[in-house]
Amino acid sequence: MEARRGLAERLVESLFRRVSDSRGQLLLRAFLRSAPGRWLLAVAHRILPARQPIGVLAVVVDAEGPVLLVDHVTRAEHPLGLPGGWLARAERPEDGLRRELHEELGLRVTSARYLLSAPHRNGTGRPYGLTLVFRAEVDATPATAASGEVAGLEWRTPAEALAHLRDFEAEAVRIASTAPLERTGLTETPA
Repeated sequence: MEARRGLAERLVESLFRRVSDSRGQLLLRAFLRSAPGRWLLAVAHRILPARQPIGVLAVVVDAEGPVLLVDHVTRAEHPLGLPGGWLARAERPEDGLRRELHEELGLRVTSARYLLSAPHRNGTGRPYGLTLVFRAEVDATPATAASGEVAGLEWRTPAEALAHLRDFEAEAVRIASTAPLERTGLTETPA
């Protein structure tokens, strides 16, 4: 099932699919990270909102303790943040979290625990939305930027991560780094 994402996200994905060679993708990524590219994405996010303003984010903590941060191409104001994305219509948050981490980073979520919710307002004319944040455990597959929406990723200690995150994301990292992960009964979706 393809997620019903905002037009801006679908446009970026479409551009990356059409640019087949790595040099073209590098040039496109460089443009989207430049001042005019960021401005264009900011405008697109304000006038082309996602269809369902409910998002999911994950605090993915490595066995050694570092937190996974993602450089989002489509986030003009706060590009470095927790991995995640928008829910598809009628999609369960746990399923959306699993789907987003797999699509963007090639990761498979093995368990998740709800941490907090935060309201957001993403631009003029958009309705208030809600972001649900989970602490997620993933299988041993290394994370990779598997999508055109992700410019890069890095593992940071929780203290280093706090300097780069929005308030509610930082709060989620503080909660996740102090509490053990409890299993939530997250189940596999049949293929």
